[in-house]
Amino acid sequence: GDLVDKQPSDSELMERIKSSDKDALLILTERWRAPAEQFAYSFVGDTALSEDIVQESFIKLWFSREHYRPDFTFKTYFFTIVKHQAINELKKRKLRTRTELAAFNDEPADSAERVCLASLTESRIYEQIERLRKTDGDCFYLFAVCGMRTKDIARKLGISEVNVRVKIHRTRDKLKKLLKKEGLL
Repeated sequence: GDLVDKQPSDSELMERIKSSDKDALLILTERWRAPAEQFAYSFVGDTALSEDIVQESFIKLWFSREHYRPDFTFKTYFFTIVKHQAINELKKRKLRTRTELAAFNDEPADSAERVCLASLTESRIYEQIERLRKTDGDCFYLFAVCGMRTKDIARKLGISEVNVRVKIHRTRDKLKKLLKKEGLL
């Protein structure tokens, strides 16, 4: 075959980046900017913000380049950085009022949860939600933090609406227990 056109793989580029090769970073940026921005958009729903998040993520990637391990695909590695940046942005812009929360409440939530979510000033609550996401997936997060409706979550995750409601309910209960234990409720 013609070797002239052979593009370096993502992991080859990351190896070059580890030894401070800025050209390799540019190639990766060109390759992954658009898909990463789409991914960020799925969290924040704002084009300009998505672009900023991806920009920040590439900067983070550059500054943490020595820590890169090729155990995962570059995409998985980079999209994890993007996801964390997006979540941090959501935390910064967290829901400030009950009305904002009520505006996207699909089904009546009990008042304890409403108060708890309306006062998301506690970063520990976010930590608890993050911890629960690892076990219960993204349903509750998409519902409570991103404000998606159950039918949209079902479509996004490819599961039934009933399943989404069950997962949200289960996560709510776990979150309440965790918050009581933490003394936040």
